[in-house]
Amino acid sequence: MSKSAPPIENIDLYANDARYVYEDGNLTVVKYDKINFQQLIDLKDKDKAIVLIPISPMEIHGKYLPLSSDYIECYLGLDLLKGVLKKDRPESKYTLVEFPGIPIGTGTNRGHPGTIHNSRKTVYELCKGVFDSLVRAGFRKILILSVHHGMIHAFSMEEAANAVMRKYKHLDVRILSPNHMIAKTIYMDDPKAVFSKYIEKLGQRPLSEEELRAINIDHHAGLMEIAFVSAINEKLVDPVYKSLGPNVEKMDAQLKGLIFREWAAHPPKEPLGCGYNADPSFYDKRDWYSLFAAMISDVGLTYIDALAAESRELLKPLINMEPWRQKKPVLELARRLVLPTNSCRNLCIIPLIVVAIIVPWLLYFLKP
Repeated sequence: MSKSAPPIENIDLYANDARYVYEDGNLTVVKYDKINFQQLIDLKDKDKAIVLIPISPMEIHGKYLPLSSDYIECYLGLDLLKGVLKKDRPESKYTLVEFPGIPIGTGTNRGHPGTIHNSRKTVYELCKGVFDSLVRAGFRKILILSVHHGMIHAFSMEEAANAVMRKYKHLDVRILSPNHMIAKTIYMDDPKAVFSKYIEKLGQRPLSEEELRAINIDHHAGLMEIAFVSAINEKLVDPVYKSLGPNVEKMDAQLKGLIFREWAAHPPKEPLGCGYNADPSFYDKRDWYSLFAAMISDVGLTYIDALAAESRELLKPLINMEPWRQKKPVLELARRLVLPTNSCRNLCIIPLIVVAIIVPWLLYFLKP
């Protein structure tokens, strides 16, 4: 490459920094993509190191955020995680192995041009292969970083993690993703109580009813994502969001979107529509970044503590959280049949259910 040529992002990343390991306070950071085979073999205490893997798709985020929003927000999450470990766990030493980001996902807005959508089976198999390979290389603790809160995406990664943990149960392998916890904490438990707690902690003014409504519909390309992308680089955010009103996608449309591509867009059946499910106009009304950053930092700390602990007790409530578990048995059965990516299991379960329903009726009608 010519010396006078402008820097090329990915090449420049390696041209200017060849470090494969460096110290940062109480953190030892290892760059997985820069270590060679001998350095990997010589890396001490691999079984105690925590591998951090960003996995998020390229997906439309309105007409004001990059297609890579979920992906690049993973790296902001990585910085937040490092910061909270240095601030709140200074007495503990951590080895963090940074794995290259994987721009892949499922459960996306696949109805829009620009979104790169993959099947849940593809994401499941890819994750399982990566996790299995890392365990065979000597690592035992993995944290999946994903800012794509799609339910199917989260389940695909979780199922892959569970499969690998079962396979290597004798090695105490721990693989976690905070996707469910982030969605549960911020949007599902009690948004007013959660936000009020952090607002008080940060010394911000109380939450207005209008802001609470904006939080309750902040599902995609909204307050949190504008805040995070702006924190990375304000030039990545088109100010057109200031003039955009709310777009709310109802649950029935979201369920249809899981089945029909033309419905998997915001708003439904409009592939060239707005591409967001939120009220972006509320972004400038307060410092949302500090609120979301504090929440996600606390969630990240919970997961690191569970991965690093001697006992698996802290791990148990974080595996198979399933915040979308249905109260009605029929709906829960349908969810369990539709969502899993393990096709072998589905091929066994579904025929058994069919047989269990049909055979008694056949016996009833065919009885002499």
